[in-house]
Amino acid sequence: MMLLAALLIALVSLAAAAPVCLTPSVRYGPRELAAKTSIVVGVDQCRARCAETLSCLRFSFKPDQLFSKEAQGLCHLFDGFNADPQDAPGWISGLAFCESSWSRPPLSDVDPEDLFAKVTRVGDQAPTKAWAGAQGALPTNTWWTNMAVAGNTLGAPTDFVTQMPYIVGPLQQGVVVMKPFQTSPGLEEYQHGLGVSLGAAEPGLEGPRIGRWDELSLTMMYRLGAEGVLSYPIVRGSPFITAEYSGLTPKISSDQNLLAPVVVVDGKTTQCVGQVHGKEIVFELANGDVWMLAF
Repeated sequence: MMLLAALLIALVSLAAAAPVCLTPSVRYGPRELAAKTSIVVGVDQCRARCAETLSCLRFSFKPDQLFSKEAQGLCHLFDGFNADPQDAPGWISGLAFCESSWSRPPLSDVDPEDLFAKVTRVGDQAPTKAWAGAQGALPTNTWWTNMAVAGNTLGAPTDFVTQMPYIVGPLQQGVVVMKPFQTSPGLEEYQHGLGVSLGAAEPGLEGPRIGRWDELSLTMMYRLGAEGVLSYPIVRGSPFITAEYSGLTPKISSDQNLLAPVVVVDGKTTQCVGQVHGKEIVFELANGDVWMLAF
């Protein structure tokens, strides 16, 4: 109810602030648009001249016949910064676009699909192999773009993106997840060798390929034959990095060793010897980073 009341108040305030299209006995000033004064017939012609003039938002009209809107007279044009209203008997002033809106009309209201033919990029026409099969317009300035247009040498720093809180990048056999660390006040860095890789035990994965995407997420996919699928729905701001396996065996690896040969499995400290089984595994790497795996 409070939100609705605030909305109604805002609407009432907006209506109260609606512009007055024509104001008699007022002239804008002090500085008008250079070399834009002209002789016109009637206030409507003066307004039309303002509407078609770049930077013009307001006008002042001085008819030869006092207070006549149709008489010939001088038309003065102003922008939105140097147009202070001043008392001026005999003048008529107004806004360039008062009837329809407070802003200039759009340059075009034609649907872009009516102007440009739809193009489907196939094979070598795709920006990279990751986009193979993607149709329609492709995003070019999202937070995950570098990862989506990763080159043939996967794992390069230029392929990494800031997922927040992690740094994530594609590899030949999965993705690497890194924690940024502070090196000085206001500065953070990351190192590939300090991260954790999420991949599959089976070799020969094909990918990555781009699945679904929107402003906040990107799904990268790897395949093995007809049955094996490994997908990563990477969502900005998520505290978790998710890997979804179908027909493949998860493989988690790092260039670092464990800080100690123990892991915490479902809340219990366990020697890291042979196999361990559990739904939640916590381990600490040599650099002090603690990671948790949840299945």
